[in-house]
Amino acid sequence: MNLQKGHNLILDLGAPKLPSLKNASPELYLYHQIAEEKFSEIYSSNLDLKNTVSEFHEPFTDTYSWIYLKKKYIIKEKGNYFVRIKSSQNIQTKTWFATGIIEDFQITDLINFAGTI
Repeated sequence: MNLQKGHNLILDLGAPKLPSLKNASPELYLYHQIAEEKFSEIYSSNLDLKNTVSEFHEPFTDTYSWIYLKKKYIIKEKGNYFVRIKSSQNIQTKTWFATGIIEDFQITDLINFAGTI
């Protein structure tokens, strides 16, 4: 993500609401690119002790998810930012990541939606 200084970055991390994933605890890391192949870690969700799992219902698709993280982070420097998601439990899991607060679908997105599901 190419972001400007002062940008209010929304970080949401979740997974499908399956009993086996409730306690999966995936970790989210935010990196700032400081050179061609050099990155600086600026946020790690595994250090945020306020994380609690909650439930989320998405009415458009009528699906349910576990929410592991809802975080707002103010960008301090203009530049390229990258997100990394991993599981410290060394298990395969399913997750999703979202940034932003508004879903803005165009008519072409809705036409392709059935194929995406």
